[in-house]
This record gives sequence, C-alpha cells and structure tokens, in this order.
Amino acid sequence: NYTVYRPFIAPNSAAITDVSMWVNTADSGQVVEFGIWANDDDTGLPTGDALTYCDLSLNATGLVTQDSLTGTATLVRGTQYWFGYVSDAADTTGRINGFDVATIPSIGAMAQNPLQQRTMIYDGGGTANQLDTTVTTTTSAWVAVQYDVGAFSVTFA
Repeated sequence: NYTVYRPFIAPNSAAITDVSMWVNTADSGQVVEFGIWANDDDTGLPTGDALTYCDLSLNATGLVTQDSLTGTATLVRGTQYWFGYVSDAADTTGRINGFDVATIPSIGAMAQNPLQQRTMIYDGGGTANQLDTTVTTTTSAWVAVQYDVGAFSVTFA
C-alpha cells in the first residue's frame, strides 16, 4: 500500500485552498493522505517536496473537504503536476469514489490489451501506508500499475 501518483495539467494559475473527495464506504479511523508535487521536466516524474498535502477522513460517507493544508500549492496554468494519495492502513474497509481504469486515458505506453492501461505509478522504494511528502526521481523503483483512479477535486483561490 504505497502512495500512487497521477499526472495532471493545471487548468488555472492560482493557489489551492482545499481538497475534496467522496467517501462511498466509511471506515472509522481510516485516513486518505493526499498531496501535490511538481513535475521533473527531465524524467516526467513527480519530484521534490510536496507543494501541499493533507489528510482526509473516511469516518463518514459523502463529501469530505479539507481546507487545512500543509504548504501552499500555487499552480501555473498549462503546467504538469502530480497528485498522489495513500491509505494510512493496509487492511481497511473504507472506499472512495474513483474512475474506472478502463474509461480513462493512459499515462504512457499501453499494454497489448487496451483494458490494461497503466494509469498510475508508485515508488516501490517509498514508505508503506504513509504519504511520501518528498519524492525523488533517482530511484529505480518506479512501477506503472493498473488501478482505478481516486476522484479528488480542489478549489482555487
């Protein structure tokens, strides 16, 4: 259970003021840790310290919004960034809303079967059950994986 990452292009130039997700199945005490990283232009991977990060509770179903963020992510329109998230526990019953892997575009070369798109990456050298607030692109442990993508939204200032 490592932090998984997905790239995105910033739609606006502004600071992020909160992060939201939809909880489908609650799990008392479970937390999803979420962060945003800059893109390394040489490798195309997330890099450095998280621009911002936070914890989102799965204590109840429905919309969960966190406006207490560590760090300030002021994004630049048209620039690639990475979001990442991880559950703080390996065995959990909590579930968040997401996008089916078969309905979203790949981040890289597709497998022979188009339903086996590699939609996320993770750093196998990272820390299990914990958001890696600092990532490095020098590791050889980056792995492309076929996961459904968690659905998160942010608010811009």
